[in-house]
Amino acid sequence: MKRLRFLAPIAGGLVAVLMVVLGVAYASGRLPGSNPRSPANIRQSATFSMLVPADKTIALREWRSSKEAVTYKATVNGQTVVVTLQPVPLQYRNDEAAYERFIGSLKPFAVFKVNIGRVALINLVEESSFAPNGQSAVVNAKGTLLIARPESGTMSQNDWATFFDTLQAE
Repeated sequence: MKRLRFLAPIAGGLVAVLMVVLGVAYASGRLPGSNPRSPANIRQSATFSMLVPADKTIALREWRSSKEAVTYKATVNGQTVVVTLQPVPLQYRNDEAAYERFIGSLKPFAVFKVNIGRVALINLVEESSFAPNGQSAVVNAKGTLLIARPESGTMSQNDWATFFDTLQAE
């Protein structure tokens, strides 16, 4: 009888640990039966986190990968966004101040916080002519640098927020 009383706290502790592990696996989308939105072959070969919107109303298509980056297209409120994911460059991985200086040098016209970090909205220019080259959004999260741009035109800050608010790492 004494042995059984001794095992009860251990069994309770194991159950608690198991619940925490399952909770973390569920939250990260790695629980068997969860449905990641990125293709398995791309997700498994990438050396960085796949940042994708969990919102199923945002359609994802045309996934491509190389050694350096992954791209996909997302449709947000009828607007197509080209998303590029790559590992955060080495000089910014452990130096948030250097990353912030870099983002500041791009002169963002808006910055807003989402669950995975801060998004900077910037207007890019052609390197040689300094001609406007369109709107882009940048976020550094979970070891991944995400750069997104509308396929044509511009997007409202609300549409950008719709895209970024549900981003999660797979």
